[in-house]
Amino acid sequence: AGEWYQKGCELKSGSACKKLGDLFGKKEFPKYDAQIALEHYELGCQLGSIHSCASIGYAHRNYSVSKPDNNVALTRLSQGCENGAYWACDDVGNIYKSGDLGAPNYLEAAKWFLKGCAQNNSNACAYLADLYEDGDLGAANYELAASFFKQGCDLTSDWACARLGRLHYRGDITGADIDVAAKLMSEGCHAGQEWTCDEAGDIYLDETLNDVSEEKALEEALKLYLSGCSQGNGYACQMYATLFSNDYYFPADNKIAYKYFSEGCNLNDGFSCAQQAVFIDFKKGGAQGEGAPELYIKSLKLGSDIALRTGDELPHETLRTIQKFLKREGFYSGAIDGIFGLGTKTAMESVINAAN
Repeated sequence: AGEWYQKGCELKSGSACKKLGDLFGKKEFPKYDAQIALEHYELGCQLGSIHSCASIGYAHRNYSVSKPDNNVALTRLSQGCENGAYWACDDVGNIYKSGDLGAPNYLEAAKWFLKGCAQNNSNACAYLADLYEDGDLGAANYELAASFFKQGCDLTSDWACARLGRLHYRGDITGADIDVAAKLMSEGCHAGQEWTCDEAGDIYLDETLNDVSEEKALEEALKLYLSGCSQGNGYACQMYATLFSNDYYFPADNKIAYKYFSEGCNLNDGFSCAQQAVFIDFKKGGAQGEGAPELYIKSLKLGSDIALRTGDELPHETLRTIQKFLKREGFYSGAIDGIFGLGTKTAMESVINAAN
């Protein structure tokens, strides 16, 4: 394909130059070179390819060139959005929304998102909905947010669908439907929207859904938590581990629980770190090592209060290590005695409050 794009570009085809630029701009391409990609976009733009012009802006916007320039990004992306490269409209809006060229300008961002949405740019619809949900255009307007999320969802944006599902889940809109929430958010999770996996799992675990048996709901919750964990959602790892940490939902399996608490901790879920420490302290699930105190400390720094709530039960040596950390960080001035007294408790609370 590259040879044909090269030939077309040499024959003054702007679209061929653009496609050749796209090829060089792919990191998996053996000859990947962002600067060569930019050169082909510039040539395509000179030959009248509006998509090439917009791609110049995209390259600058995404810092894939040696000297990125947000002013160039804005000029070229705006040019594209106004002249038929409607995929560029949401990038223009996000420049204004992010304040990359000064203070955020939400009204200007909304204008560009609306322009793109009107031309079936699903991301533009979703970003516009986001402005309405967050109250960036005045008071939060969940109904308008839902309408634009739905438009983006109908245009096959998994992110928009999942965000619409969340509005249903939270009961923020008229006619909120927990079954709709479950469907949209679980589909979003399985499509790669990892941030929705834990909430979707919670719906199946905690809510009563039409035409879904308790057994099927539990099975789906398990799949969603596991999917979220594999995509890097630490809380989803925590929930998957929790389901196996006691006999409430399934027969307890400490090896599975320990494995996924460890995964959650690696993804900076504070509760998971504390639970991993508990497993090490009590040699559960084959857990070994001497890292429990450090895991409790990490959980505190991540805002988890497990060590605080179980302070009376912690081994003295673990508490001494925690006290040394608290003193080193300036939260504690008492004795390093391994006793869970008021000073240690107050210091832990201070760390948690600082994290949150």
